[in-house]
Amino acid sequence: MGKRGYFFTLDAFVAMGIIVIGLVMILTSNYYSPVTVQPIALSNDVILSLSSTKVTEANNNYTLNLVLNGSITNKDNSLLQQAGEFYVNNQRSMSSNFVRNVTYSLVPQQYSFNVSINRTTIYNRGSLAKSSRLVVSTKSIVFGVYNDTMWGPYPAEVSVWQ
Repeated sequence: MGKRGYFFTLDAFVAMGIIVIGLVMILTSNYYSPVTVQPIALSNDVILSLSSTKVTEANNNYTLNLVLNGSITNKDNSLLQQAGEFYVNNQRSMSSNFVRNVTYSLVPQQYSFNVSINRTTIYNRGSLAKSSRLVVSTKSIVFGVYNDTMWGPYPAEVSVWQ
């Protein structure tokens, strides 16, 4: 009878040791949860700024030059509508340069982002690396009128990552 009590005590100590080692491993492991608040806010702010700011309100020399040389005909377009108008007229490089210039001071340099219209990348700053742990996208609809013809609606998307 004495040996049975010895084995139950040994089993209890082994079980307690396994539980303690498991708890220590769980509590000392590095738990990473990416901070999502700033990229979400940044993505929302970029799409909101592009869709609500008119071309005439943009304080940008590049935009002013496009208005003066006649490349931008409707000064009441939002920045996103104007990028979409360049996209519809197959002026992809002008659309890319336009978005790059109007978003230069809008997005901090530590963030990379992508602006696409109708699933076609208009402007991309930075590359989406495998080390990017969080990519946040915000979508909107863009449409407009060019030469008395309506174009769109197209999905517009801004993706932000770090």
